[in-house]
Amino acid sequence: MMISLGLRSEYKAVTHTDIHLLVKSIKIGSFNVDGLWVKNYAFYASLQTGSKSLVTVLFPTSFSFW
Repeated sequence: MMISLGLRSEYKAVTHTDIHLLVKSIKIGSFNVDGLWVKNYAFYASLQTGSKSLVTVLFPTSFSFW
């Protein structure tokens, strides 16, 4: 599953890609999700609009669940 977020701030000081481990895993369908993969697109000038940024969050799940 990928969630895309448009944020009203620049995040150039934040790392380009990061994995955030969850304190407690969550069950989504048949998957236990232990962490979220976050990608920060602030480093791509073509995806920047003024002081706004694009961030995506990815985590494993099954298509059939949705």
